[in-house]
Amino acid sequence: MKIKAASGEFYEVQYMAKEQPLMAIIVWGITIFSWAVFAVQIILGSPVGNNPSPDYTVWLLMLSFGIIFPLVMFSLRLGTRVLENELHYRYYLFHIK
Repeated sequence: MKIKAASGEFYEVQYMAKEQPLMAIIVWGITIFSWAVFAVQIILGSPVGNNPSPDYTVWLLMLSFGIIFPLVMFSLRLGTRVLENELHYRYYLFHIK
């Protein structure tokens, strides 16, 4: 979203998931893989691989890479404000001020 103010100020917000489709593809790939491993090992009860992980590890990986990781990555955004002699930026989710 781009906003041009009358005083020569320029403000833009970039949503990382919309602006960078490769990032979205990678995040969705990791998320789908973690959900698939969870579904096969926990729901269907069939161990994944020759040396399968314990169930609590699969739960932990699904929670971190299947839920938290996509929420964090898809909520990232970069706000940029350009003035005559200044440049302000805010990387939302990490720079809250």
